[in-house]
Amino acid sequence: MALTHDVACNQFFKTLMAEKLPEAFRLFSTHTQNVFLAWSLDYIHKRNTQAAQQAGITAKEVKVMFLTNNLSIRKSFWRQYAGISGALEIFRFGYFSPGPIEGNVGEVHVNLQYPDGRKGKVSLKMIKEGGQWRFGYIESGMRWP
Repeated sequence: MALTHDVACNQFFKTLMAEKLPEAFRLFSTHTQNVFLAWSLDYIHKRNTQAAQQAGITAKEVKVMFLTNNLSIRKSFWRQYAGISGALEIFRFGYFSPGPIEGNVGEVHVNLQYPDGRKGKVSLKMIKEGGQWRFGYIESGMRWP
């Protein structure tokens, strides 16, 4: 049975915090994956242009690096993602509730309730692809370098 969009969103954050990074990458929407692959490929080429060119590293190889939990991807991408995205905050203090669905795009409302009494709210986009809801980080308008 397929997960509802709010449960699938919550599952993404649980997977990420459990450091099941290849699985977390698969839970991103295709568009978000492609943006992150392009960014990572560019990052690899900028850090060591000659070695990357000699090795013929393309987006295809970078995707394999994501899916095999490659150390350089953990250091270059996932550490930055954790810092920029606010994922830890959403995981620790967020309560997920379903928002509207229009076609293959669903919205999830995350109500943040902090121990000091502060409250916040963020809306995240989920994209239904292949019968499964995936987290649309880029589609949500979230910040990336």
